[in-house]
Amino acid sequence: MRIGENHRLSVLLFTDIVDSVQLQARLGTKGYAQVLERHDQLFRDALEVTSGRILKHTGDGFLAEFAMSSEAVAAALRFQRLLHEESWEPEPILVRVGLHQGEVLVVDPGSANEAAPLAVGMAVNLAARVMDLASGAQILITRPVYENARYYLKDHLEDAGMTRSIRWVSHGAYEFKGRDDPMDILEVGFDGISPFAAPEGGGKSRRLGLTSSSAAGASPAQTPDLSEVDDSDVFISYACLDNQPLAEGEPGWVTRLHDTLSIRLGQLLGRRPRVWRDPKADQEDAWHDGLDERLESVRTLVPIISPPYLQTTACQRELHSYGERTSDSRRLIQVVKTPAEEDDFSSETRTLLERTPRIEFFELDGTGHYQHFDASLGEDLRRRFLHGVYDLAYEISQRVKSGTDSPKNLPEKTVFLAETTHDLRDARDRIKRELQERGFRVLPERPLPLVAGDLQQRVASEIEQADAVVHLIGQRYGVVPEDSERSLVELQCELSAAELEKGREFTRFFWAPSVLDFEDRRQESFFHSLEHGDFGMRQTEFVRGSLEELKRLTLASLNEARERQADATEEAHKTDASVRMVYLICDPKDHEAVEPLEDHLYDLGYEVKVPPNDGDAKLRAEMHRQILTMCDGVLIYFGQGSHQWVEMTLMDIMKAPAYGRSDPLDAQAVYIAPPFNRRKERFRTHSAVVMRNGDTSFSPDALEPFLNQLGPARLERHA
Repeated sequence: MRIGENHRLSVLLFTDIVDSVQLQARLGTKGYAQVLERHDQLFRDALEVTSGRILKHTGDGFLAEFAMSSEAVAAALRFQRLLHEESWEPEPILVRVGLHQGEVLVVDPGSANEAAPLAVGMAVNLAARVMDLASGAQILITRPVYENARYYLKDHLEDAGMTRSIRWVSHGAYEFKGRDDPMDILEVGFDGISPFAAPEGGGKSRRLGLTSSSAAGASPAQTPDLSEVDDSDVFISYACLDNQPLAEGEPGWVTRLHDTLSIRLGQLLGRRPRVWRDPKADQEDAWHDGLDERLESVRTLVPIISPPYLQTTACQRELHSYGERTSDSRRLIQVVKTPAEEDDFSSETRTLLERTPRIEFFELDGTGHYQHFDASLGEDLRRRFLHGVYDLAYEISQRVKSGTDSPKNLPEKTVFLAETTHDLRDARDRIKRELQERGFRVLPERPLPLVAGDLQQRVASEIEQADAVVHLIGQRYGVVPEDSERSLVELQCELSAAELEKGREFTRFFWAPSVLDFEDRRQESFFHSLEHGDFGMRQTEFVRGSLEELKRLTLASLNEARERQADATEEAHKTDASVRMVYLICDPKDHEAVEPLEDHLYDLGYEVKVPPNDGDAKLRAEMHRQILTMCDGVLIYFGQGSHQWVEMTLMDIMKAPAYGRSDPLDAQAVYIAPPFNRRKERFRTHSAVVMRNGDTSFSPDALEPFLNQLGPARLERHA
């Protein structure tokens, strides 16, 4: 770097007299020179109480540099006020102002005889283009300037030399020539002086229409360009009420999500993403003719779920139109901004959303109240908001990169990461994020009910799907659901213990800090019960202190399960794909009794699989799930097994889609075999064909109803 060069972050302010050439023609050279002299003096007066310095005089304007955004904005406001209060003869002049913050290289003169300081860099060009957007008496700023100036000026107006209140308005995002990413443009000014109107753009800029100004005099509503929906990476579907800013001048919640998502998704994809949403400039939720056909080409739909969204016809139509045009529910990712009551969901909406991924932008605090992740509500909730957007960007990037995320590509393994207390929320989020990034499905995907009966039913159902269960135990006792005397955390531990008692093979982990200082006697009692094994310790690891050790053990367990699955898949595939497969399920005590059925089916040409009765228990469970995903028919042999065993087996077959099965079974049946009793004779179910053999010995005719459903042994298998 040469002597006199200084590379630094600066706030740049450009000014320009509107229509100066025409003004000079009207006033004449002498009159224009007098006006220009007064204009220049007022600008220097506005800078007098700041550390700002003039880098360039453009003839009818200035380029000035400031160290702080608040000083630059205050100087611009003082300048506009001075211009407004001046008595201009024969006519007032209008000046436009643009401010931007960025890195510049400033070359200072070596002596008083040399030129003024020279500032170069893209930030200088962008500041000029922001000014070009402005109209007379308008001050336009970019978001970095706004974010750094607004809080200081809010409380220090008098220190900045101003006595009247200022107003901030967002005009949305604009594209600028020479810059890849769009920038938010905002306006600051005084009522009665500033126009507060959204700029239309020009030759070097283009308005994207992501948000509309809330100020009077804003540009009228425009019909969005639906051609931009075609082949977009993301379509954000939202209700206007969810994008209303909490304070004037703030961007709306959806706007902030859109802007942050665009940046993060671009970083993950390595290119600028195509993210579209309806600008809704008239602040109304409306359906646009022709949108339904265009939605088919959208790679990912992101509905912003909230009570207003569920009650808005246009939003519901966007959601269902997309759902009707894609068979892959993974292309739809819910962003849950505000939790809604079950009654708010129509049956169609509930069915559509129940199997789609969701990312929540709220949580329950220690008192049972919802905290909403919003960048306007403090640093902690801003950080949680950003984490949520990053999770959303990751999910979308995986779908865009793969082109599709069809059921065969769903995560191979599932983890139930139990909900925990408020003091451990960050730890749980970190573990969840790492598991998802490694391709594992993490449950629960929806908020758990806070009524004990509903909670227990949901948790039990989700733990049944899990290959690993992780519980984080902290110092707090946490939320106690209705109709329960035990906390949410304690109930989840009880339910995972109950699932282990059934004999199902999965690994469970408890984690707690190395040092705990209990303030709640209920939590102290619960933790001591955990340590003493009251919640079961079979297949359970108890980790104290190190979260990294917990993650290492969890990932090792899941990767081992993946290897077992690969082995089971390889074994299950050792068959002719053109031969129909029958899964003959029996109680271990009936392995010899089913041999006549097994032989008969094999002689007919079917491939027959019987549950293995030896070897590693986890491998046996994995093979069972794999065969359920591949077979064409299931035949349950009801011999020495109990009535409860048959019912549990039927329920397990119903869970085959969760194991990865993509098409329904061609046939499923229960074969009633000796020993006979009255309970067996009365056995019936709507979920399977029930067949009874009239004698104690096997009769092939008894299988006819099952075989008629199944079809011939050699037939092209389902794709």
